[in-house]
Amino acid sequence: MIGRISLVLLLFSAVSAAGQSHNLPRVDQQLGDFVITESLALQCRGVQLAILQARSLDLPLDRYLLRWEFTNRGDPFGMALPYQNEPKVEAIFEQQNVGVGDCMFFQTALSRAAADLLELQLGHAKLKGARLANARFLATHDYMLQPTVEMRAAQEVLVRDRQQRVR
Repeated sequence: MIGRISLVLLLFSAVSAAGQSHNLPRVDQQLGDFVITESLALQCRGVQLAILQARSLDLPLDRYLLRWEFTNRGDPFGMALPYQNEPKVEAIFEQQNVGVGDCMFFQTALSRAAADLLELQLGHAKLKGARLANARFLATHDYMLQPTVEMRAAQEVLVRDRQQRVR
């Protein structure tokens, strides 16, 4: 577990990013009764790692996804279409036995849960249903806000590969 101050800082940055990147009432409507589960979280994090690794090995794939990430920044569900339309990425989702939409919902719910958890800790939130469940999930799984060691390593490889491509 990370320290309480670190958690608050992490949550604050997640809340700031959530507020800047999308309209929360719209997100609440789209998420509906979506509840994060540990098995889904593990599958989606496995997808994230595999996509990072695939991007490092495939320059056209990395460029394709970078272009879409730039175009869709701020839209929490914006990468669903490019992920579904790219066979290599779609195969990663199939290998992890999870749908693209499930991972989009997971990431969005995780961001929303970070905002909700901060509000709960400050005593300002009166949450119910899925939002309360997701905030409680995050309270016991706060490491989900950080990349795994493997993800950090894969990200470093990808950045190093991009730098070498530019030279």
